[in-house]
Amino acid sequence: MDDFTIAIYCFSDDYCKLSRSPEDVKRKLNDAEVITTALVSARYFSCNLSKGCDYMCVHWGCKKLDKSNFNRLRLMILSLFRSLGDTLKELNTNSIYVIDSFPVVVCRNICIPNCRLLQEEGYRGYNASKKGYFYGFKDK
Repeated sequence: MDDFTIAIYCFSDDYCKLSRSPEDVKRKLNDAEVITTALVSARYFSCNLSKGCDYMCVHWGCKKLDKSNFNRLRLMILSLFRSLGDTLKELNTNSIYVIDSFPVVVCRNICIPNCRLLQEEGYRGYNASKKGYFYGFKDK
C-alpha cells in the first residue's frame, strides 16, 4: 500500500508540473496530494473519500481535505487517466486486448423517450440475462 501511494504521488506530481501553471500560494495542499488521496480512496477504501483522507493524514502527514478540493481537479484527473493509459499502452506493445460484449446502459426502457444523449433507434438493445430493453451500447 505504501509503494502504491508513493508511486501514484510521484507520477501525479510530475504530471501536474508538466501540465499546469504554478499553483496558488494560498492552497494548503498541492494538486498531487489531492489526486493521490482520490486514487488511494478508490483503490483501498471503496471510493470512500473520508477514509482515504484519514489514511493520508495519519500515514503521510497530509492536511485534512475538503470535498471541494476534489471538484477543482476533476478535469485534470481525467486527463491524467488518459495520459497514463496512453503511456502504458505504448510501453506494453505485446498486449492482447479483449472487448467484452457486456452492455453499457445509458438509460432503461421506461426513460428512453426522455433520453437526450442518444437519439437513434440503433442504440436500443435487449439484455437477455436481465430480460429487459435498454438504451446504450453493446458489441454485436
